[in-house]
Amino acid sequence: MDTSRMNSSLIRAFDALQIIGATAFGFITISAFIVQRQTQSRHTTWFSFCFSWIVFCISYALLIITDQQSHPSHNLCIGQSALVYAAIPLTGSTTLGVCTHLLLNILAALSVAPVKKMFSTILILLSIMPWILWIIVFVLAVVFGIQHPSSAQLSPNGIAQLSAIWAACTGVLLIVEEGAVLYFLYRNREILAGSGKATTMAVRVGIFTITASIVVGVGLLFSLAPHVGGQFEVLLSVVPISTAIIFGTQKDLLRVWIFWKPRGTQETPEVTPGASVTFSTILSGISAPSAAHTTESQPQEQA
Repeated sequence: MDTSRMNSSLIRAFDALQIIGATAFGFITISAFIVQRQTQSRHTTWFSFCFSWIVFCISYALLIITDQQSHPSHNLCIGQSALVYAAIPLTGSTTLGVCTHLLLNILAALSVAPVKKMFSTILILLSIMPWILWIIVFVLAVVFGIQHPSSAQLSPNGIAQLSAIWAACTGVLLIVEEGAVLYFLYRNREILAGSGKATTMAVRVGIFTITASIVVGVGLLFSLAPHVGGQFEVLLSVVPISTAIIFGTQKDLLRVWIFWKPRGTQETPEVTPGASVTFSTILSGISAPSAAHTTESQPQEQA
């Protein structure tokens, strides 16, 4: 098979997967906004996570969106290169933010200390810092591209080269943090079992951990072999779609699009009186600390 034809097929597959990923996260975000108006069940860290993956996919598919895949202008090439290098730290940071929020939610729910104020401050930082990092990396990449014009060019496969080391480091941090989440879920399974959704959360986190492991493996491959074939880049482009499936198949989000099916009378309640964490989504709102106090106070009343 002709190499140029194979590269062209890989480019089309890569761009198609990125567009599908952006579209999927677009539907997820719209669904979440609709649900948010009714239940207020998701924090800004979750929406920041979704928006970051949309930016990630658009950054990689920018050339085909602007119809300049074969012969892009130099300025557009610099712009896309900057977006690509900034997109990986962005999605890595927002994903870490989601996992950190989940971990803090569990720790706050299991704690009797009044940590709500500190919890809120950390969540604000988790929502803002990834985008500040994105702007910084983007500006630095643009400045570097302007000062070194020859550095902005298509990769041998027609796809911008990845920041593999950053992806690998982020993946390692994700695995460590998600391992801590699974540890606390397992260690406190008797307390958290009352919600009935702890198992669902554990499954989602476990699947996402596997996805993060794939990111680490692919990132290391790019680090050790920068000129590896485009098949690995196409493999990496599957990550946004798999992430969209993991985070977008929550029941309340899917129910938005099943508008012809009548809904039950009990639609809103997400936290039962004895629950300590909201398990309706992979990332719940800032209701865990108050729920924790309710959970901790019950034994005293019974005594």
